Amino acid sequence: MLTTYPYLYLARIQMEATTPVAIQTGQADLLFDSTLVRDANGLPTLPATSIRGVLRHLLLKDLELQNMGKEKAQAIFGYGHQDETGRDEAKSSQLQVSWGMLHDSRNIPVEGRIDLAADPVLDELSQMQPVKRERVRLNDQGCAEDNGKFDVTAAPKGCRFTFELKYWSDQAEDTNWQHLLNMLQQPAFRLGSNTRSGFGAFCIQSIKQRCFDLTDPVEVKAWQNLGRSLANDNGLTPLEDTGNTQASAAVTATLNLTAEGFIRIGGGDFALEKEREADLYTQSEKYIHWDENNTAVVSARVPLIPASAIKGALAHRITYHHNRIKGKFTDQIDDQTRAEIIAREQADGARKLFGYANNTNTSVDGKRQVDGAAGQVLLNDIYLDDQVKTSQLWHNRIDRFTGGVIDGALYSEEVLFEPAFKLQLTFLQPQQLDDEDKQALQASLDDLCQGRLPIGASGARGMGSCTGTLSWSDDGQWIGEKN
Repeated sequence: MLTTYPYLYLARIQMEATTPVAIQTGQADLLFDSTLVRDANGLPTLPATSIRGVLRHLLLKDLELQNMGKEKAQAIFGYGHQDETGRDEAKSSQLQVSWGMLHDSRNIPVEGRIDLAADPVLDELSQMQPVKRERVRLNDQGCAEDNGKFDVTAAPKGCRFTFELKYWSDQAEDTNWQHLLNMLQQPAFRLGSNTRSGFGAFCIQSIKQRCFDLTDPVEVKAWQNLGRSLANDNGLTPLEDTGNTQASAAVTATLNLTAEGFIRIGGGDFALEKEREADLYTQSEKYIHWDENNTAVVSARVPLIPASAIKGALAHRITYHHNRIKGKFTDQIDDQTRAEIIAREQADGARKLFGYANNTNTSVDGKRQVDGAAGQVLLNDIYLDDQVKTSQLWHNRIDRFTGGVIDGALYSEEVLFEPAFKLQLTFLQPQQLDDEDKQALQASLDDLCQGRLPIGASGARGMGSCTGTLSWSDDGQWIGEKN
């Protein structure tokens, strides 16, 4: 016990991933561009530093929105710096965070070494690539940019994790504790990489907590009876709702879309139709499904529309509309200026909405200066029903002299037929966008709803166009009138 902080706030939190989660080591191997952080069993896990870092960042953002200083965050998470006189100042953290342990098929956190082959869910998650996404960055011509082809490895949607928070305080009713729990319910609470491309979203399954007064022998005994295992909740009280301090600030756009004909998201590795496999597969994935008895199974492969496919199309279209609104037309500028303004990193609207990473700047001494910012828009991957209609389209290339098919130029691609899906875009800080940004956004969403902005592959051949409706969580007050 810390003598200055006799009150121990403790919570054991169970979360379920609503999208794939990619907490990576930062290193590649011989097969993949990125590898997952794993525990001693070789299972995906949530490092305590990832959870702690996101909580601290969200708390600082929340304090900034309330026009409060960062002293509160420093008191909770600790700090180390020098004062104005150059003297070192430091304070240890009052918050302790455990690693997030993966659940097995019986919904029990995996602690210690176990036989993974005995559990079908753990056996699947121990594979080298539970989920692999092929990604490509396209330029304004629709072609892959240099160094823009890569893959991402992730843990699948449906994985459940449990971790523990401990907060040491000198107060029996410390509002900082509730503030910390509020951070877990914010839409911006996402873990790992690619959080603005559909990854890392969680929903809280349960929060069981208690405040222990360690000056009371009865409370000390209750703490001892709790045990160290994350699966134990003896004496803890379920917390029904932690609230959401940013719910009023965020604005959500909901698009109910239906494809006009065929749509295909490329990069798939397995055929949805086993009876007649095509040469090119549509994107599909497995996920972890939990039944009403909290028993998990690995689902069959289902088609999906990755958030990155929608984000990329919207980013380019918003850049186009932003330049149109500002009167920047390609036939009125020179080539150098054109190359600058068509880049997404140079378009103010796209930068604010989707973020940017600019690694090309150099300082005076020649060292590369990394500049970037996270986007303000959150999207989720869209998993389609396994009953969606599939078909195959055949293509060939004709020899202009003989009129016959050129060898090797006859192939088929697997496509989806008229799938219906719901797309949600959450804008975390809408007040940061000006009128021109909102006009470009509204025009781009209208294009998507009216079939003028195709999604996925073969958009130039008539695939990927969708029609639908657009609604706003605030009835359109923030976005204003259409452009």
